Amino acid sequence: MGQYNATAILRDEQVAQEIRSMAALGKFPKEITVYGLVYYCDDERKYMISADSGKLIAFLNETANTEFFPTPIEHYSKRLAIPEGYEEEVVQSIKLEMAKKLQQMYPAEAFALLKAFAPQISNDTLDKELFAYRDDLESEFDKERINAFLALCSKAYIRKNLSSYGYRQLVDWCHKRLRQLESYIPPSSNREKRFYGMVAIDTNGDKKCCINGNLTCIYEEKSKLEVQYDYVSIWHQIAYDLDNFSDLRAVQQKMQTDLLTIYDSKMIALMKMIEQAPSVVKTDTYKELLDKLKNYGEKPLSLGKYYGRSWGITSKTEEVES
Repeated sequence: MGQYNATAILRDEQVAQEIRSMAALGKFPKEITVYGLVYYCDDERKYMISADSGKLIAFLNETANTEFFPTPIEHYSKRLAIPEGYEEEVVQSIKLEMAKKLQQMYPAEAFALLKAFAPQISNDTLDKELFAYRDDLESEFDKERINAFLALCSKAYIRKNLSSYGYRQLVDWCHKRLRQLESYIPPSSNREKRFYGMVAIDTNGDKKCCINGNLTCIYEEKSKLEVQYDYVSIWHQIAYDLDNFSDLRAVQQKMQTDLLTIYDSKMIALMKMIEQAPSVVKTDTYKELLDKLKNYGEKPLSLGKYYGRSWGITSKTEEVES
């Protein structure tokens, strides 16, 4: 036992000495983590890499960005002794390493296949229903309901179940309405805090609300829910004045009520209508796409399966295997 304690003391002293030496040289050990994804725009891969995962999550939460085939978020960490004043340069070098890893994970050829396969010709299967729902929102003052509707319009357009003309009209209306509502929002207090939440619905219509003050947790939960549930909403960001609540549980209960108000029976019916609308893509040609993507690795194959669902080819992409 005495030998063990002596060894531990010597080890601790050695670590302390190393820390003193690094401090004397202006170096401090620090773990740097960066987050990254790839998307395809103007026929080339583009990389979004940041130490702030929230920027990437916000990009993915914009349904319209689906047309660029963004990948899931990857992360890369390194623990280094960083000379004082050189942290920015070190972070930049780690971002470059992250970009190289993403470049290997997702070859440009895989994105080219996805773009060539993606539905190009839209129909107007859902134009009538979406314009009717828009008319119901004319007197709506909840900007998160407008955001939810905007996401559904984008989703219907990505599936090509909404005409190009209809999509432009609906998106313009949503953006105009959101600008109007911004002017109605009262100034925030010093005790205001943002919370994030979304709703998942199963085939029986049962709802599950996921609420968190941490955006990264919401992103991770959304990925899990999309596998388990048939319908998953975008995440919503709502600010609450903490002075109006007794504790965080009360805030969560309020946000759950707000989310369930947004995703009422009419909104859920619209979500189901979009999910169940016939795809403009044939299943057999989609299977050929998966066969080709498989040649580029598991990451591109998983990406193809994910976008298969976005295009409405199948509600469970795992069922369509080559």
